[in-house]
Amino acid sequence: MRYQPPVLLLAGEERKGLTGEALAACDLQVRLPMVGRADSLNLALAGSVLLYEVFNQRRAGEPPRARAK
Repeated sequence: MRYQPPVLLLAGEERKGLTGEALAACDLQVRLPMVGRADSLNLALAGSVLLYEVFNQRRAGEPPRARAK
């Protein structure tokens, strides 16, 4: 999935999620798949994973930068 600018990430509380009003304002819902015995991630970790994906996509679209010496 490509996250095209502008991007606003809303993260809901683990048990209740986002409010109906917040969900209605969203164009897209994303869930992180869980594998193994864990049944959830805390909000900070889940948000970090999503932010990193947006960052990676933006970085991939930039020309390579010269490395500082």
